[in-house]
Amino acid sequence: MSIDPYRVWLGIPSDRRPPTYYDILSLEPGESDEAVIRSAAEQRRSYVLSKQGGDHDRAVYKILGQIDEAVATLVVPATKFEYDRLIGLHAKTNKAGKRRSKSHAKHQKSPERIYGEGSGIVSGFAGIMGVISICIGAMVWLSFQMPWGKLAQSPDVNDVALDIPKSNTDSHGAESFSHRPDTTSTETKEFSKLASSLSEVRQPDNCVFKGLSISIAKNGKCVIGVNSEDKPVQFAEADGDKKGIAIFGTSPVWRQTDGRLHVVSDFAQLKDLSGLNPRSIASEQHLLIDNHLAIDDGLLVLSPKERKNVSFGLPRSIMAPIELQIALSGHSDGALLVQFNIQDRTLIVGLHGARSPEPDADPGMVLVAERDKKGNFTNLVRVVQPAGKSMEYDFQIEAPHMDRAALSIGVRSDHPLAIRRMDVAAKFPPSFGMALDQRGQRVLVKRTIEGDAAASAGIKSGDVILQVDGSSANSMQQVLDILATTVIGDEVALTVERFGQRKVFSVFPN
Repeated sequence: MSIDPYRVWLGIPSDRRPPTYYDILSLEPGESDEAVIRSAAEQRRSYVLSKQGGDHDRAVYKILGQIDEAVATLVVPATKFEYDRLIGLHAKTNKAGKRRSKSHAKHQKSPERIYGEGSGIVSGFAGIMGVISICIGAMVWLSFQMPWGKLAQSPDVNDVALDIPKSNTDSHGAESFSHRPDTTSTETKEFSKLASSLSEVRQPDNCVFKGLSISIAKNGKCVIGVNSEDKPVQFAEADGDKKGIAIFGTSPVWRQTDGRLHVVSDFAQLKDLSGLNPRSIASEQHLLIDNHLAIDDGLLVLSPKERKNVSFGLPRSIMAPIELQIALSGHSDGALLVQFNIQDRTLIVGLHGARSPEPDADPGMVLVAERDKKGNFTNLVRVVQPAGKSMEYDFQIEAPHMDRAALSIGVRSDHPLAIRRMDVAAKFPPSFGMALDQRGQRVLVKRTIEGDAAASAGIKSGDVILQVDGSSANSMQQVLDILATTVIGDEVALTVERFGQRKVFSVFPN
């Protein structure tokens, strides 16, 4: 029987379509209390999960994804502000915009456990919705509307002695130093709309950014290299076994000896967007990039146009140690922002040129800040990059928060940004797209996601997992632990029992 899940399950009338995130969570428009948002999401998630099975699974998966999107957007002040602006909350009074669903779902605890990316096990469907969860991460373009103004007013950073090896910039005679102001503070501020135009036109000081590198170690030690030299950026040599992995399009991938993947996006070799993170680029609903991204004459061009900001994200989350290298055709106008959404906080690296939308950012300024889930900001680096130099700046972030990160790159400017090449070396947690359940001594496949790794290999709901790559599946936790050690693109042999028959399937996690 066909039903309208939004009306029947969520109590959202037909005249409220498409529903807002507030409708999805049954919240008052503008609700900002994180505890309220997360509690409402958990209640909705539990209720929707209770509707799984039969002919309604597709609707269940869709709404669960929207619930996760809603939480990811509304709990971060910057993204919430931009979303509220997009749906018109800032164009009218809250009273005129308030509507609330009368449906109150009962909280139910789901007994099953979900395997998604890496070893992280999350409740509900957040884990198995591998692609959806990363598309949510890619939505961090909204966060590019962040309040840099007050951040730029005072440099705050711990005095940290680092032992991370420096890059080869020193071999070229470039200067290298650590940015270590002697004060530490955390500043909290409400997000406010940045001025669209500056009170005075600032002229560039001949500092043109040509490259950016970011190194993040497992212990949270970070080094960023900023290149404003008038010569080509030197990239680290790719080593290991060359692989082709569908989720990275036609970009070549090397598997390094330490288990990390080195993904090379050379835009002189990529002919169209299908060669770059095809799953995320194709998702217009999540990226909202429309015609703002293109590969033209060997360059990846981000064109802000009327929106004044645009970004794109990797199709999968990444884990430390992380090394990112970006070669630019020349950035000197507006703001280039690289963001790592790390669990409950965000690391933002900004290169600011002339006419940056951040009023307190001078031309050539490098700004690095960390924002926690409560909206508190900590300045890590604030320094003006010398023209014609290659510099390095180091800082420390909290190591436990580097377990997993969603990476995105964007620009806020009136003018396009052109990227020549981008290299990423990191650990990419695998995703199988299946939910597991423990039934006595047996480990069952509860559900699979159509088109994902497990389903594509032939794994079906109800299969009993007997072995993973020859290791016995004695418990669900053991299966999860083994799957977490696998690598994207590598064959994993799953031995299952189906209707009393033993079968072996080759699964390639993505």
